[in-house]
Amino acid sequence: MDTLLPFFEVAAPLMAGALSGMMFKKFVYPMVLARLGSLAGLVNSRGNRLMGLLFVAVPLGLAVLCHSSNAEKTLAWLRAHPGMLPVQPTPFLLQVTFYAAAFYCAYLLAAFPDPSPRGQ
Repeated sequence: MDTLLPFFEVAAPLMAGALSGMMFKKFVYPMVLARLGSLAGLVNSRGNRLMGLLFVAVPLGLAVLCHSSNAEKTLAWLRAHPGMLPVQPTPFLLQVTFYAAAFYCAYLLAAFPDPSPRGQ
């Protein structure tokens, strides 16, 4: 059971984020596009998809830095630069940041805009 713990530590926030992102894309995203009307093309534009990749890369990097395998080095670096964060960095703070970043990364990937508007 102890060998599966690292797998579930990573898989749980990723699966929760992917599930909620898919639910958003299936139920909420079509309503948002319908409300936008002629502006719906901006949501599916290349520029928006490119920015979406940037918005995925940031929490992905944050998740990698705050994962338990890198937490010790990240914590040492943050303590060497005390003005970086408004709070004192702790292992618990890094763990919470990892879970939030992994969830958000999976959510953004699952809710990524389609290249073409739905229904066309």
